[in-house]
Amino acid sequence: MNLISVLHKTIKKCPNKTALIQDDTKISYEEFWDKVERIGNALQSRFQKGDKIAIMLPNCKEFIYCSFAIIKSNLVFIPLKKELSHHELKYMIENSKPDAIITNSEIYWKFKELLMLITNIIVDGFTEIDNEYNDCITMEELYQIGNNSMPTKNYLSSSLLASINYTYIGKGIPIGAMLTHRNYIYAASAVIKLHKIDPTIKLLLVLPMYHIFGLTVGVIVPLLVGGTVIIENSLKPTKIFKDIEAYNINALLGMPSIYALLVDYYNKKKYDLDSLTLCISGGSYMTSELYENIKKVMGIDILQGYGLTECFPIICNNYQHNIPGTLGIPAHRVKVKLHNKDNNQVGELLVNSPTTMLGYYNQKEITKDVLKNGWFYTGDYAEIDSATGHILFRGIKKSIVKVNGYTVDLVEVRNVLLSHPSIIDAKYCGNDNALTESPLIFEITINSDCVTERDIKDFCGKRLAKYKIPKIIRIKDVVYTNAAI
Repeated sequence: MNLISVLHKTIKKCPNKTALIQDDTKISYEEFWDKVERIGNALQSRFQKGDKIAIMLPNCKEFIYCSFAIIKSNLVFIPLKKELSHHELKYMIENSKPDAIITNSEIYWKFKELLMLITNIIVDGFTEIDNEYNDCITMEELYQIGNNSMPTKNYLSSSLLASINYTYIGKGIPIGAMLTHRNYIYAASAVIKLHKIDPTIKLLLVLPMYHIFGLTVGVIVPLLVGGTVIIENSLKPTKIFKDIEAYNINALLGMPSIYALLVDYYNKKKYDLDSLTLCISGGSYMTSELYENIKKVMGIDILQGYGLTECFPIICNNYQHNIPGTLGIPAHRVKVKLHNKDNNQVGELLVNSPTTMLGYYNQKEITKDVLKNGWFYTGDYAEIDSATGHILFRGIKKSIVKVNGYTVDLVEVRNVLLSHPSIIDAKYCGNDNALTESPLIFEITINSDCVTERDIKDFCGKRLAKYKIPKIIRIKDVVYTNAAI
């Protein structure tokens, strides 16, 4: 059993049902499968089993078509954030060495010089091809290649590598988690079972598809059961509220920052949320205060979930056993335990699950540190309620923090700051507890009184994604060295 075989069975059951909606355009399951097959045929005509295909797109139908087509074709899928800096993207390209990348015209022109490092570039939205690069083709041309190519049947072994998903674990560089076909099908099946997901689901997707939470729970799960995914790129609360009413949305995924935004703008007299029956929060920890405020103001009950790129969303509350303030209970076939518990019974959370990654791509030593005897060392501190089995989040061991639900590697940020010629030292001064999100604050020592906070932020902006740039940079001391005199 794999994602493609399950999806194909679903499509046979409901070919005419709406699978995707974007900008009021409805795509049936039959149309969806036709796109997947045509792209898959084209990719198989140009690439060999195990070749790596990166996707760098915003949330859109094409992202979903291409990701399923890549998986179907026994190729390896590499989802990349469109918010990456040039510096970060260069590292990921050099580390993973993709054989092709699928992107759109806006991203192509932004990163053109870096994308030239990749042999094959497929661009959605091009009307004319850049004559300087003959291997660049349009999405329409890809469809035509698929029309003219003979389909090839592939045996998808559950143990084969399906994707490389980059994450940060406090090592100063992005690390690629290697996920298998088996990981994906078990993760999706566990979510379906835990929340009793059925074909009636209408999920509004505002989370990015490149994120493991958005991809698995927001895309794969609804499509496997024959539900409908409504794609929304706007995070404006008014747009989200209107979508919920217009499409009779019954499922919503979000990070705490998104739910906090919604509760601030909600007006009961203007917006009807009665259709919502499943709301899950992930990406970072939702405080009990925020949960209670949302329930009081909006009348919806949020389920807190937990997961990591390395092992998918594998722990979550459900409405039968929801205890606000906890992460929930382990999903089907997921085992957990605590390592090195202190006097308060808090220890590092360890996970044993069929959803756990193979390891980190080209990082054998780091893999050895986190995968031991079948257990994945998450780097998160937790406590387990002995009476109910619910897991309580107690902090982060790794040198990372969450900013608007995104992971920020503090070592990476510090290294970028230290690469500035005027900075001698840099220290993170934010919230070490990590139970709640806080502004990214760094304190620095410089060797010149000419440099300003704005100068340093501009410097960081060329090397870091926007959300990783410190919000506050405090200049602690000016230390004049011989070189600066």
